[in-house]
Amino acid sequence: MQIMLTNYLRSSVHPFRHLLLLYFFDQDIDSFLEIKEDDGPFGRGPWPCLNKAAKHYKDLVISEVEINTRDKVLIGKFSCSCGFEYTRVGPDKSEDDKWSKSRIAAYGKVWGEKFEKLVSLNVSREKIALELDVSLKTIYNQIAIKETSPELTEKYRAELLDWREKFPNANRKQFQTELKKTFTYLYNHDREWLDANFPSKRDTLHTPNNPNITLKNNTENRIEYYRSLLLDAIKECPDVTRTQLSQKFQRAYKYLSENDKEWFDANLPQKRQATTITNATDWNKRDQEYYQKIKVVYPELMALEKPVRITGTLFSKRLNIFNLAIKSYVEKLPKTNKLLNEITETVQEFRIRRCCLVIDQMLEEDNCVRFEKLRESCAIETKNF
Repeated sequence: MQIMLTNYLRSSVHPFRHLLLLYFFDQDIDSFLEIKEDDGPFGRGPWPCLNKAAKHYKDLVISEVEINTRDKVLIGKFSCSCGFEYTRVGPDKSEDDKWSKSRIAAYGKVWGEKFEKLVSLNVSREKIALELDVSLKTIYNQIAIKETSPELTEKYRAELLDWREKFPNANRKQFQTELKKTFTYLYNHDREWLDANFPSKRDTLHTPNNPNITLKNNTENRIEYYRSLLLDAIKECPDVTRTQLSQKFQRAYKYLSENDKEWFDANLPQKRQATTITNATDWNKRDQEYYQKIKVVYPELMALEKPVRITGTLFSKRLNIFNLAIKSYVEKLPKTNKLLNEITETVQEFRIRRCCLVIDQMLEEDNCVRFEKLRESCAIETKNF
């Protein structure tokens, strides 16, 4: 197969190889010749702009799509000249999928102008969300981003300074993760002050003459920051367990356990040994209990007017003992297991018992047996009967 697909200089290929290739692609000759050119995971362009604030809404104006993969999933990014960008998870399953979006990556100037106009007209938040085809939460977030005042600016500046004092070795990315709302406000409305008081990681760690120092400083800062997070949590709650810390501080816990093992073992709470409970179950007592219950209910099941197949699951439901349907569990109960093996029925055994009951009834009523009527009464297929 490799020769056929990659060696273009080969003058001839044995017909049997062609047959193997068709078999591999699960095709015959006719269907193989009718295969159409692949249009890609999102079909052929152009694609529509889904910016509801634009005049060209749903017009096919996007000529290119940027395709990326995340966790083995195809993500298509569609960017319009109006600034609106959206993504869609692919591949498309139908032609109608091109009119849907998974997430909005950027709103753009046109969308922003329409949003500000609707807000200035005091249109309700619900109507704005409907008008712009976004969620109500998005509208509230956008209003919060637009909102600014000297009081808010001073408040968020103070939060940043307090956080930096508490975590002096933390970087800007960590601040953005921990206090996202504060960072977003300062980035949008007070960026000059933010850059002056909290430069980006490139500015604080960049050392042109020795890049190794940059990497070393970055690692040390991260370790110090993660240490402070865990120590503060332990100080606030001395009884906290390692499991609780790993759940609340997943990234810090994992990083320190892999890169700062000595400090990690010395400062984190000791692992708690699980208490082993021995002889928690008296299997002999339970075996005798189940054995007696099954012996009592068995004659009642056999005497039912409408016969039922005797199985472990049936006893499990009748006695409200759910584990009787599990073979590995019943094997721990020798008397119960032996009794169940003796009285439970296969499908064939149950059919024979049911037929015998119907035959007895026919003999009692008509003094004869009609086999076709017997088969229908017992709902057995002809081949099995």
